[in-house]
Amino acid sequence: MNGNQDAAAVLQKETYLLGRHFKESARLHLQHWLWKSQTGWNIHPSINIPSTLGEGETYRIADQGAGNCAWILEVADELPSGIKPHTKLYGFDVSLANFPAADNCSPEVHFAQLNAFDDVPENLTGIFDIVHIRVFSAVVRNNDSSPLIKNAARMLKPGGWLQWDEFNSASFKAISPNAGVSSKWAQKMTEVMMKNANVLTFNPSWIANLDQQFKENGFENVQFDKTTWAPKLRKPITDDMLMMTESVVVLTKRDGKLIGTEENFDEIWAHALEEISKGVSLTMDPVVCVGQKPACG
Repeated sequence: MNGNQDAAAVLQKETYLLGRHFKESARLHLQHWLWKSQTGWNIHPSINIPSTLGEGETYRIADQGAGNCAWILEVADELPSGIKPHTKLYGFDVSLANFPAADNCSPEVHFAQLNAFDDVPENLTGIFDIVHIRVFSAVVRNNDSSPLIKNAARMLKPGGWLQWDEFNSASFKAISPNAGVSSKWAQKMTEVMMKNANVLTFNPSWIANLDQQFKENGFENVQFDKTTWAPKLRKPITDDMLMMTESVVVLTKRDGKLIGTEENFDEIWAHALEEISKGVSLTMDPVVCVGQKPACG
């Protein structure tokens, strides 16, 4: 098979290239810790969480592609005491493989199987105050995030908020700790990984324009925060990037080369790990986009 045929075969077999095993769940816990450590919050500060609710009101929060539900569980712990008894939080994912046992979680947290790309069920339409999405760059294909944004809008109440946390994979790069440490091989690895991603139709260019896509789908009060990882977090983000890389390589390496590339990846990997052991970091910039569904119309 050629590169495109190989890529098609991989994508037909695996909808999520990072896997649904315990190692990926551990990585998701690390990713969640990284995001909270970088930003200082789970829900964007521009989203106002009420301290009280009116008679008979219910506040609802959904996490699409919840993975192991790390985000939604921590949000449950942070709710204002005045609304917590009247809040329902939902972790949705196409797979239940990494969901925690419901008996171990707060009673206001619920888990259900749901594909974020499928039509929104009637019972989930227009009922949520917040919909959260985090790191869908490994599943958004052909440069088109609009199906996810449209579905989130359907789930939201008028005036509800969409928060999308993402890795800007176009920024994937190696950083040397000082001029005396080479990052040549680690940088080469990031470039080969991006070639591989492109042949797998994971074009990251949509991420830089996520705010525009929110606006095109009717969201208001859009805010797009772009940042780089704090130096103290470069080691754990490097570990996260290595775990993601390793998972993708397992599925896409053919005869020592990644699909769509010509370089010997085993050689690149070995040299890159040596540089990383000397302090070289791998990084991919985090971005957060939030927008509000119009209160009327």
